[in-house]
Amino acid sequence: MIEKVGNKYELQCDYCSNYVEDFEDFQEAIDYKKANSWKSVNFNGEWNDKCPNCASRSSL
Repeated sequence: MIEKVGNKYELQCDYCSNYVEDFEDFQEAIDYKKANSWKSVNFNGEWNDKCPNCASRSSL
């Protein structure tokens, strides 16, 4: 998930404790996710984010 923390955004894996912080805006977090092998999974109508480690260990 991408979450606003204070004035910054943080990208968090919904399956483990991995996260990347200090994005200036939401789009910057999305761009990072796409460029760094994070996967978005629609699960029951809610989008979840998988870090590269979790994405490589499970089928999407």
